Amino acid sequence: MSFVERLQAYLDAGFPVLAVTTAEESRAELDLVAAARGTERRAFYWSVTEGIVGLTEKRREPNHAKNPMGALTWAEQAGADSVVILRDFHFYLQNPEILRKLRDLTKLFRTTNQSLVLLGVRCQLPPEVEKEVTVLEYALPDRAYLRQLMERVLQSARASNPHPEAAIPEPSDVVRERAIEAALGLTAFEAENAFALSLVVKRAVDPDLINEEKAAAVRKSGVLEVIQSADTLESVGGVSVLKEWLRKRRRAFSPQARDFGLPAPRGIILIGVPGSGKSLLAKSVATTWKLPLLRLDIGKVFGSLVGESEGNLRRALATAEAASPAVLWIDEIEKGLSGVASSNRSDAGTTARVFGHFLTWMQEKRAPVFVVATANAIEALPPEFLRKGRFDEIFFVDLPTEAEREEILRIHLARRKREMEEAAVRELARMSDGYTGAELEEAVVSALFDAFDDTQRDLHPADVMQSLTAMTPLSVMMSTEIKALREWARHRARPASSAPHPESVPAQGVRRMRLGREEA
Repeated sequence: MSFVERLQAYLDAGFPVLAVTTAEESRAELDLVAAARGTERRAFYWSVTEGIVGLTEKRREPNHAKNPMGALTWAEQAGADSVVILRDFHFYLQNPEILRKLRDLTKLFRTTNQSLVLLGVRCQLPPEVEKEVTVLEYALPDRAYLRQLMERVLQSARASNPHPEAAIPEPSDVVRERAIEAALGLTAFEAENAFALSLVVKRAVDPDLINEEKAAAVRKSGVLEVIQSADTLESVGGVSVLKEWLRKRRRAFSPQARDFGLPAPRGIILIGVPGSGKSLLAKSVATTWKLPLLRLDIGKVFGSLVGESEGNLRRALATAEAASPAVLWIDEIEKGLSGVASSNRSDAGTTARVFGHFLTWMQEKRAPVFVVATANAIEALPPEFLRKGRFDEIFFVDLPTEAEREEILRIHLARRKREMEEAAVRELARMSDGYTGAELEEAVVSALFDAFDDTQRDLHPADVMQSLTAMTPLSVMMSTEIKALREWARHRARPASSAPHPESVPAQGVRRMRLGREEA
């Protein structure tokens, strides 16, 4: 059912108090009025600045009840078949008198065919009324609505164009779809502004500019961020098993996959050694699949106000669903969920509630949002987070093998427009046993700085070798932790690489290089 149809059903069923959580007040009110008319009710709204205003009759009531208690008293006397929308009423629900009056009206309205609708950006219900108020989430605009909105903005821009010789061109079907795709996840107000800005700045519908506006709008939440990346799976060295798994699912969100009977992939957990390329893999999945990439910062979800953390997560997940199909990247998720076990003692259960809401969403979500969660410390992850059904697969990203190190070195050399003989690359890969992909990249970058400082000469294999020997790899500093991580992953995770890794923590090549340098 649409939101209007669902709201009509609640009104017909006699629900006395509803709460609609949204930042789109104007659009929600239009739907609320439509639902009221569909049930043959009169609609009014109240705000602390305007008092009571009639919506269906479009007139201001003579009784300007500008205080919240006056609004409830007026609603009580409005008579049968009325719907009163209370704007921003969550600010007043901590007042004992208002709370008591609301509970009294809840009992009364069950018999008088009247309803109250609490409309605001947050829904913080006290325990006294949380069982008596039905909460409705108001979805962000879908493709159909954005398509209509874009057409309205185009017509308005053409009608007000003072320069007919510079007429706005008709966008192609491909451009239209790209623009709508870029606007998914925005409110109607934000999308309208983005469309209008595109027409003013570019004199055309420009999906790239709309995408930039979307990134800025999403970033304002402080929880979600739109990530732009040019990295593809070819930018990642090794992890052949994971690459093949992702390749087979690159068309998983297409209509053909739905017709074939395939479910949309839920997501993966990438567990592994720090610096092994887990974050790069998350970015490359979105680029390869040509999907928007949203980064969720779990740490910024938590707020100081009661109910704020849960509301932040709900809005972030609603934005991800509205922007779907999309990739939702949660980096180092164990840091945000590490306090679940002691949540009742440390933060009054906030972390546990946020974690529970996220797990429920992962289990029940229908929108095609592919979640990529990365983690370094598996002991901090709650067991229920790892069970099947919430994620499709758990992959373990180990230290790269010799062949993978060759591939990684070639990628980083090519990215910086450098070439090196195959024999030299193979020798560097052989001697860099125990280095992560991030450490190999840093060795190449450091070697380039040395070459640039030395009369800007060309890069030599000896420069990279010197950089490798100068750093202490993570496999040496964290040998015990890496061994424990491998032991955990042996029977609990799927290896991301097809090549077997040695049982001991590899650092022999490092020690040989250091020994050779000391002997020299």
